[in-house]
Amino acid sequence: NSWQSIRSSDWVVLDCNLPKETIKKILELKKNANFMLAIDTVSVSKAKRLPDDLSQIDILFTNKAEAISFLNLNKNSKTHKLNKITTQLRNKGAKGVVLTDGANGHIVNIGSEVFTSPAISKNVKNVSGAGDAFVAGFISKIHSGASVREASNIGAALSALTVERFYHDPSISVTYINTKEQAADIFTKANFTAAQWGCLLDLIQTRKSVVDELPKKGVSTTQATDAKAT
Repeated sequence: NSWQSIRSSDWVVLDCNLPKETIKKILELKKNANFMLAIDTVSVSKAKRLPDDLSQIDILFTNKAEAISFLNLNKNSKTHKLNKITTQLRNKGAKGVVLTDGANGHIVNIGSEVFTSPAISKNVKNVSGAGDAFVAGFISKIHSGASVREASNIGAALSALTVERFYHDPSISVTYINTKEQAADIFTKANFTAAQWGCLLDLIQTRKSVVDELPKKGVSTTQATDAKAT
């Protein structure tokens, strides 16, 4: 059943759109299973669906406002520092925290690694989906065996692609980039750092090599095109 599928997974990624009871059930499953668990708080109000004990969470993704809400801090105070907030979340048991703060970038506090990273995008047009892109990129890299720093880079880069105007043009979307020349042109516009640019090139080259191999394995051109756009 679905609970057994969750229990046997390598990673489980959920968000606080789920009912509080469902989140609680998955956290209980985690106590007797080996999967890694990441949770995204989603919104200020939904962050309250998390239990006070965060010890079953391997990586908690949240933003400053959501974390302040969960911790019941004074939301009107401007004195809350990102590093102090992540420390408080770690003290509640979370094994790792990735805390974002919009244009101020994000801080990573996972295990013994603690570092900050600036926001990339200089041309924000629509922030919808930016958090989802960040989490997806971060977890994808961690699951592939990359370092926490590399995961941070790819998460920030994909988040930037999501909010930039050019991302919404399919002709130059990251999904359709196939050459380093195309990548260089677009990533320069996004003002990516060398490390973030390198991570994305690796991602693109990996996707391209997989798609190029499909016809050799009996997959039709249409299927290959569909896979490329996935």
